[in-house]
Order: sequence, then C-alpha cells, then structure tokens
Amino acid sequence: MKRIIISLIIFLFLGFEDIKEININAIGDCTLGNYYGQDYKYSFDYIFDTKKDYSYFFKNVRGLFKKDDLTIANLEGPLTNSKDLKIKNASISYNFKGKKEYAKILKEGYVDVVNLSNNHIYDYGKKGYEDTLAALKSNGLDWYGNGRILIKNVKGIKIGILGYKLFGLEKLNVKSYKAYLLKEVQKVRKNCDYLIVTFHWGEENEYFPNKIQREIAHFLIDNGVDLILGHHPHVLQGIENYKGKYIAYSLGNFCYGGNRKPRDFDTVILNIKIKFSSQNKTLGTEINIIPCSISSTKNINDYCPKILKGQEKNRVLNKIKSLSKDLGEY
Repeated sequence: MKRIIISLIIFLFLGFEDIKEININAIGDCTLGNYYGQDYKYSFDYIFDTKKDYSYFFKNVRGLFKKDDLTIANLEGPLTNSKDLKIKNASISYNFKGKKEYAKILKEGYVDVVNLSNNHIYDYGKKGYEDTLAALKSNGLDWYGNGRILIKNVKGIKIGILGYKLFGLEKLNVKSYKAYLLKEVQKVRKNCDYLIVTFHWGEENEYFPNKIQREIAHFLIDNGVDLILGHHPHVLQGIENYKGKYIAYSLGNFCYGGNRKPRDFDTVILNIKIKFSSQNKTLGTEINIIPCSISSTKNINDYCPKILKGQEKNRVLNKIKSLSKDLGEY
C-alpha cells in the first residue's frame, strides 16, 4: 500500500511539473557554391543564376525547419568574393566558395546555426573567412567552431554547442587531445543546460567510424556531453546510443554543391527532441531519423534535398540500422 501511495505521489508530481521540450533538426555538409575550376554549366552557381531564388535550395525541407526550435548545419566552404586561393593547384585540392549573398539561402531555409570548424572554411584565406562571418551576421545567422563557443537560449534553456575538426588520427596523441577536449567541455558545461559537440572527422566515403573516433566520443559523453554530431565523410554512418546519449558519426552531405554526380545521394535529417524539467534538468532525449536525398531529381544533383517516402524511405532507414548494428542499438 505504501509503495502504491509513493508511486502515485511521484506520478502526480511529474504530471503537474512544467516539462519543456526542445525540437532540434541537424543536417550534414552544406557547400553553397562551386569549387575552383568546376564547369559552370549545371553547377550550384549556374542553378542559382538561372532560378534567382534563394528559397529554391531548401524548398522541400524549409517547412520542417521553420517549425523546429533550432536547425544546425555544417557550412563547408566560405561565402566570399575573395580570389585568394589557399592552395592554388586545383589538381590536388578542391577550393570551395559561394557568393556572400548565399547566406540568404540558409536564412530562407530556416537554418539557424552553422558549424565553421571544417577543412574548407579557409579555402579563400582569412579574407574569405571574415567575409563569411559578415554574411552570416547580416542575415541573422549564428555560428560556432574555430574557437567560438555558442550558447543559444532556446525557450529559456541554454544549449551549448562546440565544434572541432579532427584529421590525421594516425599521428594524434589521443591522451593529449582528450585532455584538451576535457578543458573545453568543463569550460562550457557549467554555463549550459544541454551540451552538443560536433566533429568534422573521419575518412571520406567510409561508412564506419574508426576506433579512435569512438573512443573520443565515449570519453566526451562520460565527461558531460549530451549529444555528438559528425560530418565530413560525405556519406552516412551509423548512430550509437552510448549510456542513453546519442552519437551520429556522420550525417553525410545535405545541400552539397561540391559534386554534380556523387556516388551516394542518401542523407538524413536527424530530429532530436529533448525534454527538460522546470529546473532545466534533462529528462530524456529522443531521436527520429528522417531519410532524404541530397537531390530532388534522380542520378543528378540539383542541390535541392528532398524528404524520401515509401520504399526509398525504408531503404535508407534500413541502411542506417545496418550501419549502426555493430555500434549497439540506437
């Protein structure tokens, strides 16, 4: 009888508590523009110059993003008119850039926050990077990475976001890198209610994270990180549920101007719903995978991602499930 009464009291307490929910959508690599030396016809710039419509590129998903509380993307490349190529030999390096006004594409698509910690954001030097910051700011967009910590107030909840790029794992001193990350996390953890870390990491066109990536991800969650989002491989990787917290190792490409005919068109929108108590304590995180294609046309990239339905939707869901199998059930 006593147990029933206690259970009833707990139920009533939780029932009357003011529970808040934050709805976040996360997407992968967004390269808004062309690479140096790319054929103009049917390129990202060509499509924009033809359509002259900033809302075209996210038209199939902007309604979803408009309804959420926060949309996060990786901006892979500067928005600039600079001609200062970081590496001038186009045969050994892709140098991406888009026009400064392309920041409006993100705004029209209801993208709120972008990561700038990646291997292409300095493709046009310091000037290109500074132009990007100015373009984002003028369109009311926020950013993080490259040393900038973002704490976003969403419905009275403080969401902390950190971004890093991580390459050359074969030479990485893992112990030293963990110590560095721990200091970073401790610095922001006390000032936020929920902490997201994003990594631009892994190997291109690889469908599985490596051992070091998993070790670092687990270490961060063990030390207070609530959610980890990855990108860079240009393909999807699995999702891991580690101690009740999620690690999406790669969200793949999304609105990607870097390739007209990529080998893999599959992508996802990762929808994250987080419940908080009236004291802003995390009560739980729930994810929903929304299968997409990076293009609204088949076999050719038109830079206009669409949400998949029917058999194609199920195929991508099964793909994620298969890629996640060795990571544990998510």
